[in-house]
Amino acid sequence: MTSRWRLASILVSALMLVSSMSSSVAAGTDFAAAGGGWTQDGYGPGNTGYQPDAGPLAVDRLRLRWSVTPGTGVEGCTTTPGPPLVADGRVFFFDSGGVGAYDARTGHSLWRATGFSLLGPGLAVAGGLVLVTASSCFSQSDFESTITALDARTGRPRWTAREAGTVDFLVADQGVLVTHGYCGVCGDSQNEIVAFRTSDGTRLWSRTDALLAGPVSAAGRVILTVANRSLAVDVRTGATIWTSKIAWWARSATPAGDYFYASNANDLAAVDAGTGRVAWSIPNGAGEIAADGRRVFVAATGVTAYDARSGRRLWQRAVPDAGRPVRAAGLLWVTAGGRPMAILAPPTGRTIASGKRFNTAAGHVAVAAGHLFTTDGTTIRAYDDLDSDGLPRAA
Repeated sequence: MTSRWRLASILVSALMLVSSMSSSVAAGTDFAAAGGGWTQDGYGPGNTGYQPDAGPLAVDRLRLRWSVTPGTGVEGCTTTPGPPLVADGRVFFFDSGGVGAYDARTGHSLWRATGFSLLGPGLAVAGGLVLVTASSCFSQSDFESTITALDARTGRPRWTAREAGTVDFLVADQGVLVTHGYCGVCGDSQNEIVAFRTSDGTRLWSRTDALLAGPVSAAGRVILTVANRSLAVDVRTGATIWTSKIAWWARSATPAGDYFYASNANDLAAVDAGTGRVAWSIPNGAGEIAADGRRVFVAATGVTAYDARSGRRLWQRAVPDAGRPVRAAGLLWVTAGGRPMAILAPPTGRTIASGKRFNTAAGHVAVAAGHLFTTDGTTIRAYDDLDSDGLPRAA
């Protein structure tokens, strides 16, 4: 009986250990998944400014959890930290002439990859990789750029591609990174679009006769401008899907990827991503956009909300120097050029809470992994509504 009892005790202990390990893994997984990610500047490839998985944040109970002031890098090659990217519980931003990864919960440094000459205007996270662009900042005649893929967990380089031009902006979708830049040695053309496979950096297709009309992909389709006309192409092959006589600039897509929100001059239109047909247009309606599938929020002179189906104006609010709106955690967040941030109810535009604590926020915020992330161009700040034990703060 004693031997059986000991055996049973060992088995129970083992099961408890496995259960404890599983709980720890689950807790880590839950944290990584809770609040989702923010993997490109405008949330994802659709550049929607809409984070559907952020979960609610109790604005009045938000407290500063941590802050980091990244290093600026080598003199003459400094970078300014924009809104961070977030994936799997990690936060990524330009840091000390490279890219740094930090724990989203604590702000502790996880890794830093340095040695880049001049970092590009943005990052992207795709397929477990942090995609980084860099160009020479020491020679104006040397237009060579690099695109480097870093392992998101370790920061180790996985692949590097070199291009004879700058990289001005990018979008990653369906396993493909599409870049746009200026090429001074590409014949008569000054613009170059190059598409790479994100997993290994293989060059898939390129064009030197076109402009990538915005860092936006609608379900694997991007808009190019060729000779004052538009065409939509497949990100994987570069094959043309449709053409238009109007030169569109893609500002966002719907979360479903069925429409582009695009501008021509100062007009805003909903353009069918599969056919190029215009569903509706708004004269002088162009601006920075967040799109949640039901409404389109446009920051121009103030903030205006339109019905996503019809383009009908729903409400308008005065927000001086409005930055890009972000729709997340049940709210609309709009920076205001050093003034208190506007925190609004998406259906009505009503002010929900005071944004005085966030008056240093510039550009736009990012909401992911249970946090509100802001930047003032110098410091990254992370806020949450949890106490020191990771539990919701008492009201």
